[in-house]
Amino acid sequence: MRHQIPKPMEFLVASCFIFPLSALWIQSREDDNNEDEMDFL
Repeated sequence: MRHQIPKPMEFLVASCFIFPLSALWIQSREDDNNEDEMDFL
């Protein structure tokens, strides 16, 4: 059984979940320094 390449849609859906989560995680880690950037949430 060959390794199946992910479909473009699956990659887009995965990135749509991963990117916001990682951005929120980074922001929560830098919460003390970036209080001004919390406005857009």
